[in-house]
Amino acid sequence: MKDNGEKTYKVIVDYFLSIEELVASGEYDFVPDVISSSNFQNEITEDVKKEFKIRLIPEINIGKLDYKKYRHITIKLLSFGAQFPNIQRKIAIIGLGSKWKHAIGRIGVPCLWSGENERYAYLYWSDLGYFKDQHFAVALK
Repeated sequence: MKDNGEKTYKVIVDYFLSIEELVASGEYDFVPDVISSSNFQNEITEDVKKEFKIRLIPEINIGKLDYKKYRHITIKLLSFGAQFPNIQRKIAIIGLGSKWKHAIGRIGVPCLWSGENERYAYLYWSDLGYFKDQHFAVALK
């Protein structure tokens, strides 16, 4: 079987936690105020923990994606960052399936990346295009 660079990880998501609590559990060095419960809603309102599979897809494979097979990613992406902090030190990870629209019309999607010795949970402006070595995170249904 040919290696297409995709990797899948098992992530435990605690839906009882707010976005703010998930950010705190990830111990990120910087997170903008827009990554909040008021901008990104929790899709499940029960006090429940669930296991999901997160797939990281290299930029080169993004055109082949069938978006109907995936779930919203924000809460799962923050959980992934908390459970696998060293992955984002190696590659930038852009979450697909969740977005936030700025008042000026720009669309931001949640992402994880790092610089120097710091880790960030941030918004990536989708109108900027994509760069080599970025990976896209999707949550499998």
